[in-house]
Formats: sequence, structure tokens, C-alpha cells
Amino acid sequence: GSAFAGPGHDHGGHNHGDSSNVKNGNAPRRLPDGSIFLPKPTQRLLQIRTRVLTEETARSAQRIIGRVISDPNRSGLVQSTISGRISPPESGLPALGQVVRAGEVLAYVQPGFAPIDASDVRQTQGDLEQRIAVLDARNRPQERLISRGDARRSSMQDMQIEKDGLMARRAQLAKSRNQPEVLKAPVDGVVAEVSIVAGQVISSTDILIHVIDPKSLWVEAISFDPRLSVGVTSARARTGDERFLDLTFVGRSRALQQQANILHFRIKDAPDTLSIGSPVSVLIDTGETITGLILPRNAVAQAPNGQMVVFKRLKPEKYLPSPVRIQDFDGERVQVSAGLKAGDQIIVRNAPLVNQIR
Repeated sequence: GSAFAGPGHDHGGHNHGDSSNVKNGNAPRRLPDGSIFLPKPTQRLLQIRTRVLTEETARSAQRIIGRVISDPNRSGLVQSTISGRISPPESGLPALGQVVRAGEVLAYVQPGFAPIDASDVRQTQGDLEQRIAVLDARNRPQERLISRGDARRSSMQDMQIEKDGLMARRAQLAKSRNQPEVLKAPVDGVVAEVSIVAGQVISSTDILIHVIDPKSLWVEAISFDPRLSVGVTSARARTGDERFLDLTFVGRSRALQQQANILHFRIKDAPDTLSIGSPVSVLIDTGETITGLILPRNAVAQAPNGQMVVFKRLKPEKYLPSPVRIQDFDGERVQVSAGLKAGDQIIVRNAPLVNQIR
């Protein structure tokens, strides 16, 4: 007898199904009608997720840029008040990440003098030596008179007081030339930055060591909207690895800096992996309630013609790019204003990866 293939399975060129192309097999591809064939193994590989759209009511948020800074009350900079050469303590110079206590000695600075300053010091020291020698010369005759009873000892008190003052100045001058300045930790914390080595010559304006408390960090954000900095209720920060941090509003600047307001937030339960200077996106709750179709930003992709599209599910392995009009909702989600309706099932995860299929 004869056997015939069923409808859509004869491979004779009369009826080509979406997933029956022998040439391409089971590979993902774009079909002639513009839809995308996406087999189940590829969906699992790309971690594709779909969702049936429903209208939602949520509070919108505005996104501004910011960066992580240290808490000014629990951090400090170590600087020298003089210019000189770095000398390590007995325990050695501090290392990055080292735990230190307030008052702990971190380094010494041996005072250094420029040639002209050293000349002034020597000149001052010589002047003091000369004045002390003059007083000694004046005191010797006076002591002989006192020993014979021809003069009173009270007459020498003024000269003795002046000599004691000159000797104290000479001792202080010698001490300033030889005694190093002690650099101590200003607060309890860990060493975040170190820019010194033994023997390094530093000036009084150099920042040598930065000590921070990793559990107490702030976020500094910039806002060009003056209305945004008034009445802030709640905020979150999103890091580069898509983690969210709860923030507490601290205050805002009353003076513009480069036409922008500076906002400070305190991070609740800062993670140990967060570093000073890390860029973050601050999402500030504006308090406006919006009802509509709200999608994750990862559900929207940009087509080659520049249009924003989402991928609507037609069949289990067939998706159709649909142009949409969106507007930012809270930095991580968007609101669809045209192109979709409630009940549509679309890809809500890794849509940009699907958009690359050709």
C-alpha cells in the first residue's frame, strides 16, 4: 500500500509550517511575515518569561544619578600639618581594608625644611645663643656683688627670668626640627585609601589615608528639578549589578551647585560589597498614583528602524514584534500608552536578546 503525510508535514513546498523548515531545522529565526520562531530549548537557554498583561495601579518615581559616599560623622581623612618625610611606626604602615581604632598611630612625618627655612632656623638659633651668652656675662659680675653682700639677689630676678625664656625658646626650636608629627586614626573603621610609602616626601595638602565605616554609608544625588528636592518621602538606590538599597532622606542643599540641588540619603543596611564612589540610580517616589499597563524595562527592545517593540506571544514557539509607545515610570519600569491592551501575553524578560534573532 501507499502512505501519505498528513497536512503540513509533506515537505512538498505546498504548506510550510512555522517550525517545519528542513533547511533551518529547530534553530530560532525570523519568519517571512516578520514573526520570530523561538523553540522551547532556546527559550530555556535565554531564560524567556512571558506574562498576561493586566492594568495595575502603582506610584510613579523619578530617577536621578548619584554616587556612594562615606558618612561624614563616621569617616575621616588623615593629613599632615607640616611638610616632611613619611616614617612607618613599629607595626608598619596601614594596609587597605585594615581595621583601625580612633587614636591608633598610623604613621610619622619627619619635618623637612627648605634651604631658606633651614637658614632662618639656624639664624634664630644663633640669635638665641647670643642673647643667652650676653645674659650670662651680665650675671657673673652681679653674682660676685651678691656674694660680697654689696647687692641683693632680687636684682638678678629679671635677668634670670629673661634667660629662662630664651632657653625655653631654644629648646622648643630644637624640638621642632627633630620631633616627628604623629598621624593618628580619626575614627574607628577600616582603611579605604592609602597613598603613602616609607620615605615618601609629602606636603600639608596631601590626603594620605581615608578611614571609613563600611556599615555607615550615604548616597549623594544630583537633581536639576527644584520641585523634586521638596517633600521627598521615600527613595531607593539601584546599583550597577541590579541590587536595590533602601534610603533615608537626610537633607538637600539650599545653594545650587552647577545649577543643581545636592541631595543626601543614608543607606539602610549597607552591604559589605558596596564601595565608596560607586555610581547608583536613585529612584525617588513622587507620590503620583498611575493606573495602566506597566512593564519591566527589560520587556522592551529597540527595532532596527528605531521603534520600541515588545514581543507578543502568538503560539508556544511563535512571537510577533509589536511597536509600542512608552514613557518612563520609575527608572526600572515603563508605562505603555499605546500598542498593547489588557490580556495580551508578551515577553517580560530578556526581550533585547530575542530582538537580536535574525
